[in-house]
Amino acid sequence: MPPLVGAGHDRKVTPGITGSSRVRVHIDPAVWYPDVVSSHPGGAAAAKGGRGHAHFQGSLMKWNFKYLSHVTFMLQEKLLDYLAGIIYGDGSIYYYARNGEYFVYIYDESREFLETIGEMTKNTLNLRYTIVRPRSNQNYFRLQFTQKWFFFEIQKRIHELCRKPTLEFVRGFFEAEGSLIIDTKKGKIRVELANRDQKIIRKISEFLLGYGVRVRITRHRQKGKCIIYKANIRGRENVDKLLKTLRLIHPKFRSKLRYTKARALCP
Repeated sequence: MPPLVGAGHDRKVTPGITGSSRVRVHIDPAVWYPDVVSSHPGGAAAAKGGRGHAHFQGSLMKWNFKYLSHVTFMLQEKLLDYLAGIIYGDGSIYYYARNGEYFVYIYDESREFLETIGEMTKNTLNLRYTIVRPRSNQNYFRLQFTQKWFFFEIQKRIHELCRKPTLEFVRGFFEAEGSLIIDTKKGKIRVELANRDQKIIRKISEFLLGYGVRVRITRHRQKGKCIIYKANIRGRENVDKLLKTLRLIHPKFRSKLRYTKARALCP
């Protein structure tokens, strides 16, 4: 389901979470340097010190810091694409005009999954988060962020990635909207990706075809409800290829015992 973007006047406060700073990832070259140096030819000699290696050691340290900064940047980019996919599938972004507050939400029945996403975001993007149950009678949890820059970054990425998806965006979208369906009686297994947006289903289906994953799109309409489009990935070999490509971490996909048992029964 596409994220709901809008302005509201309700007072929804998340205690202890504030800030609109840009991404800050701290890398201490003194911590990273010894391990990285040892992997380069001559690195061990440089690490031992000595006047003859002083200049080389300083240059190598600067190179390593630049390399690690680049790696960190790439990790941030991939994670932001992944989060955009999850939020587009099963999240929302809100701006509360009266209080000038920005919120990014992810909804899921699995608190374990939301905690994993929250920690990944905290460690890679330095973002604080909270997880709440909106109401006591609800069967889902809500992961929420309140940083202004994050609100606009996700909004921008969703707009761009819906037109030209990346692997990480597709991965996040499957985490949110995908389902692993196993019929042990009939010996069949499939993965479904369902959404009201026909364009995104077609875009992702075309994207997966580039990885050798065959997809069949179907149209469904329940009485009194809107039309749903599904991308169907069927067959053991096809499902295997999809799961190896996307490396999904949601508990609904990660049940290895159940999947392995079903895999032996399915063609």
